[in-house]
Amino acid sequence: MRKAHWWQEPQFTGFTPREIFQVFMTVMFYTYVLRSKKDGKLYVGSTKNLKERFEQHCAGKVISTSYRRPLALIYYEACVKEEDARRREKTLKSFRGTMFLRRRLKSYFTG
Repeated sequence: MRKAHWWQEPQFTGFTPREIFQVFMTVMFYTYVLRSKKDGKLYVGSTKNLKERFEQHCAGKVISTSYRRPLALIYYEACVKEEDARRREKTLKSFRGTMFLRRRLKSYFTG
């Protein structure tokens, strides 16, 4: 028996693909990476509202990055579930996650 696609599951019946897409796009959780232009170090975090959180970082309202401004948003990933975004944040903060970011953003770091 063939497995149904995620949009064919019972909770999505009666909705058009466009409506389903709009719901997912409004309820996303983000894992993001900032780079300090002052010391070149990276900061990894997660949030529900990426734009607002980045503005807080830039305004110095986040203690862990206030002394490292100015900051640049260099990478982000979107997740449907908050726990997935938190788990990804934890992974990116690990040694293997840092190596992943270095490989993924190699052209950014080398210019």
